[in-house]
Amino acid sequence: MKSIHVRVSEGEEELLHEKAALLGRTVSDLVRDILFRELEQVLATPPATSGQVEELQARLDSVAETVRGMSLSLEKMAALERRVESLFELKTGQEEIARRVEDAEEEIRSLSENLVRQVELQVEERRVPFGMQRSFVQVSLLAAYTLARGTFSNNREAWEPYKEEARVRAFPTEGSAK
Repeated sequence: MKSIHVRVSEGEEELLHEKAALLGRTVSDLVRDILFRELEQVLATPPATSGQVEELQARLDSVAETVRGMSLSLEKMAALERRVESLFELKTGQEEIARRVEDAEEEIRSLSENLVRQVELQVEERRVPFGMQRSFVQVSLLAAYTLARGTFSNNREAWEPYKEEARVRAFPTEGSAK
């Protein structure tokens, strides 16, 4: 057998020794197998003609154009995704505003109902005899103070004991008869 000398770097030489040891072969056998396997592939494949090279270049250009188009499409999709996210954020903000408006409307209704209740008390106060107005006013002031704190918002049942107490104090005989 004749020998052919090949120059390799130290790292390549170490790699050849490692692979040969893993396979249980010598470095020469490993290099010979690799060389001739590649040689057979190279010899089996005829060199490309200029027409084949041009065709391959055209294919590569077409693929490059397709990749550029896909890149632009991806950028457009990313922009659309950002827009959709911002729309969802706006929708969430609108829902929050709608909830706050609903809460404000509910509070306005509660306040107007409380105002109506206070007016009802004042009307009843004017109907009682003069001497009994003082106890009626005390109870109505207590009720108004409690309402001002928001205890009875939208709770008609909670308001009734105050009205009844005011009637009992204003009309002791009539209130106890009820």
